[in-house]
Amino acid sequence: MICHSTLQEHPNEIKRPLRTIPLLEAALDDCHIIRCRRVYSLERPDLKSLLKDKQPFLLFPSEDAVTCDNLPNNAALIAIDGTWRQARNILFTSTGLSQLPKCRVDLSKNKFKNQYIIRTQPEEGFVSTLEAISAALAESEKDSSLYEILTAPLRALCAIQLEHGAQQHHSKQELLAKGIWDGDRPSKNRNKLNRERLLIERYNKLQLESAQANEHNKKKSLR
Repeated sequence: MICHSTLQEHPNEIKRPLRTIPLLEAALDDCHIIRCRRVYSLERPDLKSLLKDKQPFLLFPSEDAVTCDNLPNNAALIAIDGTWRQARNILFTSTGLSQLPKCRVDLSKNKFKNQYIIRTQPEEGFVSTLEAISAALAESEKDSSLYEILTAPLRALCAIQLEHGAQQHHSKQELLAKGIWDGDRPSKNRNKLNRERLLIERYNKLQLESAQANEHNKKKSLR
């Protein structure tokens, strides 16, 4: 069982409307929020006391990350709350976090579907901090109902916003691939243009793989 969740929240996040972390903080008794831009050492007093006799793992999708269903019983889950750019910046400039073992949730198997439909995600499969932590806890406890319970307030929040005029959002990746993204676009920066091209290629590949899987399942059901 995961002992508790500790979140490092980027200070700018507190200014955002419709944040998900207050929902998670209200749902979990053992959830602690630390607002800062850098963590140079886990020996800082607020973290040291929380992590005593525990094995900290950083929830971050890296190649060397273990899946959350393989975490030890004394694991303490640490997550970064912010935009993806803020999260990467916090990680790469925080030696106290970057050296931690990583854990991840496999969000590609449709066990955990994106619930935060009133906010644009950068790519398909990206989710809010609340959803990521809820999925991590569900996997570590091997109880998928935890995800539904912890994300229920988020679904209610989105439903209320949609009733009052909010629009359902799709990922930036999907909108770019369909040619209907109306945000900023790179015009001359070659690196940004290449990243955008790869983003579109990944989306098209995902759609092709999904269509092939559906066709395979359809043929299988007819046998």
